[in-house]
Amino acid sequence: MTHFIENPITQAVGIALLHSLWQILFVAAVFVVIATRARRWTANSRYIASYGSLVLMLLLPLVTFTLVFALQTGVPRSIPEASQFGPGTHSTQPLFAAQVEHGFVENAMQGFLLEPTDLREERSKTSNEVAGASSKVASVFAVSTWNQIQPWLAILWSVGVITFSMRPLLSVHRCVQMRQSAELIEKQWITSLMPALCERIGLGKVIQVASSKIVETPSVIGVVSPIVLLPASLLTGFSPDLLKAILAHELAHIRRHDFAMNLVQTAIETLLFYHPAVWWITSIVRQERENCCDDIALAICGRKSYAKALVDLELVRSGNAGLAMAANGGSLYRRIHRIVHPGESSTPSGAGLATCVAVLPILLAWLTFHNGPAIAADQTEQSTTVQRSDTENSALTARETEVANVGDNERSFKGTVFDANGKPVGDATVYVVAVSFDVKVNGTVSRSLSAQSQSDGTYSITVTPRNNEVLMMVAQKAGCGAVTVDLALARTKAEQKEITIDLNLLEEMPIKGRVVDTEGNPVSGVEIRVEILSVPKSEEAVTEWIANEKPELFTEANNMATRFGRDERIRGTQFPAVATIPLGESLPDAETTSSNGEFRLVGVGKDCLLRVSLSGPGIASREALIVAREMKSVTAYAAGIFSRDFTHHGANPTLVVSPAQAVTGRILDAQTKQPITGLPVMLRRTGRENWLAANAAERTLTDSEGRFELSSAPLGGGHMISIIAGPDSPYFDTDFEFPVTSSPELAPAEIELTPAVWIRGRVTDESGSPVVAIVDYYPFRENKYAEAYSNFDPRIAGRAPNEKQLTNRDGFFRIKAIPGRGVLSALAQDQQDRLKYMPNREPRLLDEIGGEQMRKLFNGWSADYFDALIEINIDEGLAETSQDVVFKSGGTKKLTLWGESGTRPTKIQQLGLTFPPKFTTIEANESTVEVIGLQPDEPRLVVLIDEKNECGIALTVKDSDPGKQALRLQECAKVNGRVVDSNGEPVDKVNIRVSPVLEMQRDSWNRELRSVSTNANGKFSLSIPSGCAFRVFAYSEMGPNFTATIRPKPGAIYHLGDLKDKDDLNEVETAGELP
Repeated sequence: MTHFIENPITQAVGIALLHSLWQILFVAAVFVVIATRARRWTANSRYIASYGSLVLMLLLPLVTFTLVFALQTGVPRSIPEASQFGPGTHSTQPLFAAQVEHGFVENAMQGFLLEPTDLREERSKTSNEVAGASSKVASVFAVSTWNQIQPWLAILWSVGVITFSMRPLLSVHRCVQMRQSAELIEKQWITSLMPALCERIGLGKVIQVASSKIVETPSVIGVVSPIVLLPASLLTGFSPDLLKAILAHELAHIRRHDFAMNLVQTAIETLLFYHPAVWWITSIVRQERENCCDDIALAICGRKSYAKALVDLELVRSGNAGLAMAANGGSLYRRIHRIVHPGESSTPSGAGLATCVAVLPILLAWLTFHNGPAIAADQTEQSTTVQRSDTENSALTARETEVANVGDNERSFKGTVFDANGKPVGDATVYVVAVSFDVKVNGTVSRSLSAQSQSDGTYSITVTPRNNEVLMMVAQKAGCGAVTVDLALARTKAEQKEITIDLNLLEEMPIKGRVVDTEGNPVSGVEIRVEILSVPKSEEAVTEWIANEKPELFTEANNMATRFGRDERIRGTQFPAVATIPLGESLPDAETTSSNGEFRLVGVGKDCLLRVSLSGPGIASREALIVAREMKSVTAYAAGIFSRDFTHHGANPTLVVSPAQAVTGRILDAQTKQPITGLPVMLRRTGRENWLAANAAERTLTDSEGRFELSSAPLGGGHMISIIAGPDSPYFDTDFEFPVTSSPELAPAEIELTPAVWIRGRVTDESGSPVVAIVDYYPFRENKYAEAYSNFDPRIAGRAPNEKQLTNRDGFFRIKAIPGRGVLSALAQDQQDRLKYMPNREPRLLDEIGGEQMRKLFNGWSADYFDALIEINIDEGLAETSQDVVFKSGGTKKLTLWGESGTRPTKIQQLGLTFPPKFTTIEANESTVEVIGLQPDEPRLVVLIDEKNECGIALTVKDSDPGKQALRLQECAKVNGRVVDSNGEPVDKVNIRVSPVLEMQRDSWNRELRSVSTNANGKFSLSIPSGCAFRVFAYSEMGPNFTATIRPKPGAIYHLGDLKDKDDLNEVETAGELP
């Protein structure tokens, strides 16, 4: 080690490293000046300037090293022997102990050498005084802190270079893997496109295009024989026009020799890893390199198509629309902004900031050299402040809110893969797919691992699930049908680290279909993509399901549908699926129809259910359901919230597509009336057969004037426009229905979006400890500002404006809201004991919750504990406000049940912003009712009814109210009416429901107090207590839908008259005697 430290090379490296700090900073400062003046330069000119600056940053330290090394090794050294020193001393070679002639090298280096003037004078003495001079130099530098640490800089730099060299080595290994996994693409339209595209780009040869399952984004590999690699999923999710834009960009990289240039850039990053300015310049080089290739691709594809391709590519990669524009200032955002604003400045953002950061190493080196520990305390305090700021800001992006792993949760899955005949299958692909239930990307694939089965069919795969994930296992093999298993239950067994699961592949049933237009003519170029693949319980269950297609079983409901003009018909039951293969590479590849309209899907198991999407130029996008069985089409009812009339086709379907119409529009800021640029706009299915789908039928971006065009809408409607603003946009995600028309093009419509108010805050418990939580915002129902937001419906709990955000690990959040009164609620997601938030409950840890409970937890349907709530009133005109949320133990309130009349209620209902309480009790002796789990500032609605004596009362209770309240149950109001069809004929057996209407928007839906059915004359009558507003309504897929809002007075009578479908009665008045 001593020899290494004293080596002239080590010393020269130390000197060069020190001076490289200011040299590189100087180059960065010059580049800042150049970049400021180069706002109108082309991307290629900016690329040359940034790349040249990067090369210069390397050359200056190399020159310094060369000069210093030449100065130290230019003349012989005279080193004293150890015996020349006194007892107890040793010889330490000084940094500059050699005598040199005063020539060009020494004069050039005098400004660099860190030695006292007297030492330079010593070196001018004659050669017979060299030993004495060396001894003096050694004694002077022995007390120099710099002389002690300087060689260690070279050692640390060497370690850093070795460490950072692993990155390019791993990249090379990755490139080899990618090339080995590549499969040449033989699709005809790609092989015919490449020669013309290569010629137009300016390449002298045709470049090969291949696909790979381990590639996440399009890439170029190789210098001598380059190849374009595309993700396998890209071929199934992109149209030919969008793939052409992506291929043009990758071919531009080849023409510009970017692969070789990137190798040089990586080498510079490795050598100068310690300087922030180098990393800043390299980021600009990469940005401008992409801009150069974007410009070449734009010349071929056009701005709109290319911008759309970039957004779709990011959506395919991340699986989340919000995330595609999540980082305001990220590379994708800048590229799209540059495309839609070609005339604006392209100066790299943050140049001044990066320069300041680059100064930091020099200041720290100087302070360390001169003051050492004197500033350590200040640095610690500043670091804490910066860390808190960074922590708070980290709540703004969805990726940084990911919940950490739960302890040692690693699981090893092993077993055997069998075919449909029970024989072991080798070389089968086994995937473990992690389905995320994060609040912002609910139900999407976040990551996947894969392994191949051995020749005896055995496999082994290890994964560590995260809190917000449910694991699915999928097995695939060519010639067999894929199968899936839900692994959610396995993660709850903490004691089992190795779990054995055998996988039984299904018998393959290829889907051979045909796509035709409305006149029966074949349609070519239609992409058939599998969106969902469901595995059935058994072959017998599917047979029984088909046999249940008996309309007579559902005559009554279908007759009701006929009377009210409904298209739905109930014929059969829900498909008997046992599991669904998640989205991602585990699904069958997409196919495109041939010239005769035919297509073929492989890898589908017999009796499986597929939901496929159909899209292509000139046709309206749609979806279809296919059962992998030789059978006639079945029109079966799908139960649940998306109850619709579906046609299930057999394994040889003929699918009909209709012509498309264009939907154009313009999106403006409602306050400034300025166009909103770069906003993702999607066309989503919402018709009868094409119910609202998770995947967009088509997506685009607004241009510089806020305009958009969607070309695949069906004639006659069936779709809606969804604006996905993203988590960092000041606008809410919004849906719009466009007018139904038979015109091939819809007239442009202007859509105005009202900007939100940002709420920043932190969620903690009573001790101040952070709580990871889902934070919701809801406006009051009577908030006048809510009506300015398109999705707000004051009659029901509309979709918006309500927001959900997951805090970061330190409890910080930022969420959108609107002016006026509203509520912030937080649903705890931490791993602490639930007792302090949930009275009378046993402890429950988050990592003990199984898959189904995890889904409920992240969907916000049902949790075993209460929210933390706080009321907030935001002033008009604010752009941002702050509000913290604190979890506190729920309070308990006892109410006296009766007053002068002596009657007591037989039915009690409690409603509030929390989930419905589980502990409502009536104590006969004390005649009291407990309201449990009250949160501070929460208005809990308590409805008391004595059904026998037709009396009751509704009152709002808060934890600040008196614990004992004397209540008098008052006479209920009477509500009656008659339900008739479109011909005025009475309709019997219609379910009429009553639910209280809270002041808040959130709980006005599905809180049914009581219900009755119409009699043979279509009439109904019911009683409701006074004290709050009630909604009397009918809601049915097959029958009438109407609503009436009443604020009942004690003993009053309300006659609603003849109620028809779609009636909406507000604030019904009293009507005298019952008819």
